[in-house]
Amino acid sequence: MTSRAVRRTIAVAAALLLLAGSLGARAPISAKKSKKPRKPVERHAAPEIVLTRWINSPPLTPADLAGTPRLVEFWTFGCINCRNTVLAMREIHGLYAKRGLRVLGIHAPEFAFERDSAAVAAAVKSHGITFPVGLDDEHAVFDAFKNRHWPALYLIDRRGKIRSSHIGELHVGTRAWSNFCAAIESTLATPPLKRRA
Repeated sequence: MTSRAVRRTIAVAAALLLLAGSLGARAPISAKKSKKPRKPVERHAAPEIVLTRWINSPPLTPADLAGTPRLVEFWTFGCINCRNTVLAMREIHGLYAKRGLRVLGIHAPEFAFERDSAAVAAAVKSHGITFPVGLDDEHAVFDAFKNRHWPALYLIDRRGKIRSSHIGELHVGTRAWSNFCAAIESTLATPPLKRRA
């Protein structure tokens, strides 16, 4: 290939890249703002949490949790991402428990060695976790939430609807932290359920 042919090939390739870039920069028609008001997102009902073994609490029942906003975290002590989220969970508990948010850890082991309840209790103590931690060795609650992640956080309102979720590590001071705290604030601002007479 001559140098002239090489230059022509490069020029054609550059022109195609420029053309592709300019086409990609255009907003698709479907991205135009709609004038119709958006419907609020339907919230899914959270599954009941039915576990018989708890750390830091007597066994909690669905009746104990009914009508209270709660944050459910699925975790396991062998997961580095879960350990990296402990500080955020302790901070949430410290900030919002006094305002009525029930923070619940659901320990759902990924590996056989994580099923040892004494090891879970030791991890809870060593990480300074003071909120209730339910032992979900058979993944009954984990599966009921259709969860597949460690850690995974689900914020549930007073009516038992999932209002927000976060998958993966959560760190104090990040944008994800601010967004999740805003969701907690909104959930706590929802008035309590009125009981029927």
